[in-house]
Amino acid sequence: MKTVDISVAFMPLVDAAPLIVAQEMGFAETEGISLDLIAAPSWSSVRDMLAFGRVDAAHLLSPVPVAMALGLG
Repeated sequence: MKTVDISVAFMPLVDAAPLIVAQEMGFAETEGISLDLIAAPSWSSVRDMLAFGRVDAAHLLSPVPVAMALGLG
């Protein structure tokens, strides 16, 4: 099976546990995903990494993508 590399920004909080567990326990690898987890110091840095293409995906608060789509900082 071909492995897909995905970089993901996240805030190191309890609700990021599924991402961390998927990487550490090998669940992502079983599905053919190689996770590159990037811890961020703030929600705004996660938003910026995603907006500027530094990462492929991000662990975000639900209003953040809506605010990004509306052009709100």
